[in-house]
Amino acid sequence: MELLKELLGEELAKQVTDKLGDKKLMLDDGKYIPKTRVDEMVKKAQDERDSAHKQLEEVTAKVKEFEAAAGENETLKKKAQELVADNERIKKEADERLAA
Repeated sequence: MELLKELLGEELAKQVTDKLGDKKLMLDDGKYIPKTRVDEMVKKAQDERDSAHKQLEEVTAKVKEFEAAAGENETLKKKAQELVADNERIKKEADERLAA
């Protein structure tokens, strides 16, 4: 309520405080972000994450098809397995960044 005293003076601030009673008063200092805006930002981040997951799943499926088509070629199979592992690592890192 110190800010209220500075803005309104002690007498008027006391009247306002008495009138408010137990109610809370929030003054906008320019740092306040409405919950609706935070919710929008979270939803956008989740949508982007879900889109990235879908893309990774599609790439992983294609790599697995490639791996199956590689047949006995061990070098190609190994490379395909590395790509699948990389995709899983990228997915995990993206989830961790979003959770932070």
